[in-house]
Amino acid sequence: MIKIKKANKDDHALVVPLLKHFANPPALETIFTNHWGLEDNFFGYILTDDDRVVGFIGTIFSETVIAGDVRRFCNITTIVTDEEYRDKGAYLLMSVVGQEGCSFTNFTPTPSVRAMLLSLGFKEFNSLAHIFPPFPAITTLFAKRKWVFDHDQIKKSLTGNDLKIFEDHVKFPNCCHGVLQTHEGSCYFLANRVDKKGLPFAKIHYISNIDLFLHHLGMIRFKICLKLGSVALQLNQHLLGDNNPPWSMSFNMPSKLYKAEGLNEEQITTLYSEELLLLSKNHLFG
Repeated sequence: MIKIKKANKDDHALVVPLLKHFANPPALETIFTNHWGLEDNFFGYILTDDDRVVGFIGTIFSETVIAGDVRRFCNITTIVTDEEYRDKGAYLLMSVVGQEGCSFTNFTPTPSVRAMLLSLGFKEFNSLAHIFPPFPAITTLFAKRKWVFDHDQIKKSLTGNDLKIFEDHVKFPNCCHGVLQTHEGSCYFLANRVDKKGLPFAKIHYISNIDLFLHHLGMIRFKICLKLGSVALQLNQHLLGDNNPPWSMSFNMPSKLYKAEGLNEEQITTLYSEELLLLSKNHLFG
């Protein structure tokens, strides 16, 4: 008999055999970890036929403060089934999306999953992304500012939601946390290193002060790429709103989806997702 149940920590070993055909299997131990100590946390849903696990959908839950309200997010990750149960994958997806009180993201949908989620009211992010060379702009070389990259000093300089974001992500590898301090104000930013075909890039995930960030982008890109040993910096348009940064090469990313009542794409973060937890070593434009 086909059944679906929530995946708990003890189900990790039961899901591993489903990945036998993956050339680059996802790090299930990362999915099966309650990274932020949430109550009522689980790690997805498993599909069983009698006592045999034949399918799995992974979830990463988080809570984020947006406009003063705590929002619960569910990032949909790995979806896998045994070959003969491919037609049951929709059951897993519907189990996740059917949760109440949650906002949802899926940053790596297959074409079939994308079509299904769009029919369920998901929206697509602006697909535009920008690539910046690591070289500093001459006009920014002599501006007065202070850079803070030491974690202890960053922690002392942040408050509120910025401090929470830093503390929630400081343990993850391949990340660069930094604070730019000027007479105009300060900006906390977070990027991680992503590799594509052997080339390392720095990808921005969070910016606390977009105007200040863009004003000093000519030096920020140099600092971040230097810290992460990267050949260029990637900045996705949904972080920029209506801003159009100069001196970049632009391209369209594969589809990314979200469903979040009352929120726009600029308020949706990739921080608490596979973008930062799972994809830092094998995807660039995901």
